[in-house]
Amino acid sequence: MLYAATTLWLLIAVFTAWSIHRSWCALVPPKVVNSLLLPGTLVDGVGHIVGLLLTGGTVNSTTLMRDDRSDDEAPSRIPVIGPIVVAMLPVIACGACIYLAARFLGSDLVARMSDTTLPQTLPTTLGAFWDLLRHGITLVESLTYVVRTSDPRQGSFWFFGYLMVCLTVRVGPLPGTIRGATGAVLVLGPLATLIGTSTEVGRAALERGWPMLSFSMAVLFFLMLVTLIVRGGVGFVRLLVRSE
Repeated sequence: MLYAATTLWLLIAVFTAWSIHRSWCALVPPKVVNSLLLPGTLVDGVGHIVGLLLTGGTVNSTTLMRDDRSDDEAPSRIPVIGPIVVAMLPVIACGACIYLAARFLGSDLVARMSDTTLPQTLPTTLGAFWDLLRHGITLVESLTYVVRTSDPRQGSFWFFGYLMVCLTVRVGPLPGTIRGATGAVLVLGPLATLIGTSTEVGRAALERGWPMLSFSMAVLFFLMLVTLIVRGGVGFVRLLVRSE
């Protein structure tokens, strides 16, 4: 059940990040958004390019300050598997960087949230589904408490927060790779199951990484909540201006 829950939360993370990025690009030009998210844009772009090259695609020229693939990029030459690999590598790259940032810069924040983690079981009833939604709000509440009670005078606090925003938002798929990203997550879930059931090290690694996944989801849920409030406010103001 732990591995099925991992697949579910990875899917939610990918598409929550994608929704946040699209919402930001609807309010601000994509080049500006990608520039502000520079660390995540770099990691995501490098992973995307490596995926293309590994699957037979070519990249004659590219730019990091746009959200779609360059017109000079040739698509993967390997059917089915190729798009999955192209979409999987940016997710893995961003996930690895999140792990490193959480371990070396934000271990204290992650540890303080360890009592509030994602459920490790799938919702099988309507009541369990509503409990799952309530748990998401609890994660955001726990995150805001941890942030408010932290010492803002530490430079690593702000740098870690910036990296988490950049990397978690850039977990979302690029245009043209949405199907591949879905397939990538559906592949990563069974792969984690295979590794976890065949080795104790794999299961232990997944259990140790669960608090970091929970922290990342808390960041995404918080950003989504703020984004919806801001976008709703902007839309309301525009409606008032047009009605005058």
